[in-house]
Amino acid sequence: MFYLSAPDPAGPRRIHGGYCSGDGPIRVMGMSLSRMAAMASPPGLPNHDADILMAEVWPGRQAAIYWLSAIQAGSSPMRFTRTMHLITSLITLGVALALPAEAATGARLPAPTSASFCVEVQKVMASTAMDGNITLFTDMPSYRHSKPAAEPFNIYQVVTYRGSEPVMVSCKMKTAAHLRAAYGPKAAGKQLTCPDVTRRVQAEAVADLRLTDPVAAAKAAAFVIDANEPYITGSGYLADFPLSYRAPDGAIHLNSPGLFQDYDSWITWFLPAKVQGQSYCHLPTVDYVKSLATGAMQPGMVVTTVDDAPVTPR
Repeated sequence: MFYLSAPDPAGPRRIHGGYCSGDGPIRVMGMSLSRMAAMASPPGLPNHDADILMAEVWPGRQAAIYWLSAIQAGSSPMRFTRTMHLITSLITLGVALALPAEAATGARLPAPTSASFCVEVQKVMASTAMDGNITLFTDMPSYRHSKPAAEPFNIYQVVTYRGSEPVMVSCKMKTAAHLRAAYGPKAAGKQLTCPDVTRRVQAEAVADLRLTDPVAAAKAAAFVIDANEPYITGSGYLADFPLSYRAPDGAIHLNSPGLFQDYDSWITWFLPAKVQGQSYCHLPTVDYVKSLATGAMQPGMVVTTVDDAPVTPR
């Protein structure tokens, strides 16, 4: 039997056979627990003999997966072998964590080199259906000096490369509050953060790797998305920073710094119009996350916004 416990204000949630009372099927990496159990159980091992799979889920964060032995004292070596087979099967399937619902659902983001990438990120960040007018720059100075606007709705994008691989997309967008002020209360909804989008990027990388390299998928799933606080000045946002790094405990972390100006704040009244309601992000790409997971790239790459930054393939 599979159990999934999720501590939340409503109390622990316990799911049997992939279903949770009142909340519909629970999915792990896009697969229901009942389907996962059917695929993971070795031949001849009924589900009720399987180990317990427990996932502790924190809202908006990755989940930690624990395998709790269901072997009772005096169990046979065959039972132990079957149990280990089950655990190995789960790992092979790439089920290393349960991703947050907002990261595991919805359409994929466009390719990072597409001019529509930041258009979609804007929609995600401001919970809006509005399409901004996008400009994709091929030189960093133009991006640095650009200022997005609500009226007309202009947003800006630049892509950073390492060789021919896109490793980071930078987006200059508008906040949900500014869009509501300009276009009405229904124009935008909840304001999300740059790390929220990075979790979605991570989920897409894990999904891709599950099809070709389950071991790398598990590594990518274990990457830590840092909760970077957005800057309030452009100089902070434009400063050099490590796109990823390895922490002392060995975990690989992903950075996604940004800039945020709260349009609803009283401070807005004292700011020039060109800096009001701005929402900027630097985002790692799916390609970069996959390269880190497979070992094609090592963590620690520092990215920059200087004049000669690599914003075209080389």
